[in-house]
Amino acid sequence: MNFCNLEYFFRKKQNSIFSDDFIANVLDINKVELYSEKALNYYGELLNSNETIFQIDFGAGSRRFRNNHRKVSDIAKISGTKPQYGIFYQKLISYFGIKRVIELGTSLGIASAYFSSVFSDSEVVSVEACPNTLEFASNKLKNNDFNNITLINKSFDDFFNETNSYYKYFDFAFIDGNHRKLAVLSYFEKFKFDFLKDVNIIVIDDINWSFDMHSAWQEIVKTNKNSTCLNLFRCGVVISGFDLPRGEFCLNFVKKLSIKDFYVN
Repeated sequence: MNFCNLEYFFRKKQNSIFSDDFIANVLDINKVELYSEKALNYYGELLNSNETIFQIDFGAGSRRFRNNHRKVSDIAKISGTKPQYGIFYQKLISYFGIKRVIELGTSLGIASAYFSSVFSDSEVVSVEACPNTLEFASNKLKNNDFNNITLINKSFDDFFNETNSYYKYFDFAFIDGNHRKLAVLSYFEKFKFDFLKDVNIIVIDDINWSFDMHSAWQEIVKTNKNSTCLNLFRCGVVISGFDLPRGEFCLNFVKKLSIKDFYVN
């Protein structure tokens, strides 16, 4: 267990500072309300897939894959959004009435499926640099009737530099790619000041993936003291403009759930 893990597990868990309503409807992992089984069914389909993808890494690369020819089932199992986190994101989206989501790092589209399933009139825009991965995700999502997801094949930097005004004013941003501190901080700042409404939520995935990512999260917490920063170990959530306690809260959110814990066709 590295330092990042120890720091999380030995800090006081502060769930109780939040209102009973917020705890019950967002933070309580034991109270599972599925807003759509479709996303979990999609995740299950990918876990059982025999297909492969030649993935091109544009960020910090992978520590689990030895080459770029990768089984879809392995990608879903290793780096896909796990059910408890996907459902947590759905709870956040439902609780705050989120309708427009922007995502960096589509991968297989698992997180996109969760984001898009809560409200039928929501819009999800997801950016993926690898053309092979994007093509696969696009076909799979369309075959599973996820029709409110727009996929964009660009590097993250190109997206920020070339995007037009239509792809702005989102409520919720998800950062999952290029696991380097300076890149993550840059994307966070661009989202916060140029792409999101004043009242917004930003999720940074894999904040304990490396010391670099852990350091990036600490910097974000330090510079966003007027926001609510939730440390859920795997991901960090920065909530700005809502009536919630301010500061960083290390939440007891490490219970492991699998797809078997949920009903899936």
